[in-house]
Amino acid sequence: MKTVSSTIATVLGIALMLTWIYIIADAFTTAKKRHLTTTIPADQLRRLFVQHAGAGRWRVYDNGYTLIAEGSHHPVYGRQQLRLAVTPNPGGGNLAVLQPTAVYRLMGIPQWHWSLRRRLRDFTDAVRALDPALVVTFY
Repeated sequence: MKTVSSTIATVLGIALMLTWIYIIADAFTTAKKRHLTTTIPADQLRRLFVQHAGAGRWRVYDNGYTLIAEGSHHPVYGRQQLRLAVTPNPGGGNLAVLQPTAVYRLMGIPQWHWSLRRRLRDFTDAVRALDPALVVTFY
């Protein structure tokens, strides 16, 4: 006969396992490249990136083609980076490629992904606010 405490322990163990699976899956999806197809002009996309991805203590570098937002150096993991490249879309509008290029990893699992996710979400939400027809594709 099962006791109440063993049932509670089983339920808590399953909940903990599902939470861990969610965190790992979320970390790996944060590290994916995104293609944003939009009608917003390239210069406005670049301004939005500087405003949203480069917020806080992050710096933004412009090499003429690509914008790079870079976080401060972490003593163990190094730096985190987001990269934005905007090209004209053959079907009209622009194709913005948004990609985390430096992601903290520990034993292959991305760490501190919530910082990247927040910046990715803020930028994507700002673009969607100006272009409700925005199409986001993950690669």
